[in-house]
Amino acid sequence: MAVVIWSSGILTAAWAARRDLPSQGPIAETAFMGTVSGLSLFLAFVIAGYVSRRSSAAHKRWMALATIVLLWPAIFRWRHILPSMSRPDIVLGMFVANLPILGAMLRDRLRFGAVHPVWMLGGTFWFVEQGIEVALFDTHWSAPIGRALLAILP
Repeated sequence: MAVVIWSSGILTAAWAARRDLPSQGPIAETAFMGTVSGLSLFLAFVIAGYVSRRSSAAHKRWMALATIVLLWPAIFRWRHILPSMSRPDIVLGMFVANLPILGAMLRDRLRFGAVHPVWMLGGTFWFVEQGIEVALFDTHWSAPIGRALLAILP
């Protein structure tokens, strides 16, 4: 199922990027780059969860992390119904969307005395991916990467 979500998400994003290129230009390619990186990290987390399925503590955290990755775009869409904010990518995308991770880390700390390594490793990868995506969005780096990724898809 995760492979279907990954592939259909990327194909849909490629279609949308090509549709939006005439009106949005390089921003459409940049958005595609972000979709590919986010969905690829989702797939990596699901694979890690599958590999660690004999350890229920690790498995459930990898799967929760994969689910949280999929929440990011939905939460970011709140910008359309909330009052205007200067940086919705940071407020909604990097803060609000990551509250479940921070809450889970706090829960582990309070309940077990330590944060589970899955949150430390996977959370770090996710925070870094989001930071890079936000930092590169609409820069001279992001559109060529998105364009190159689009070129390899049908």
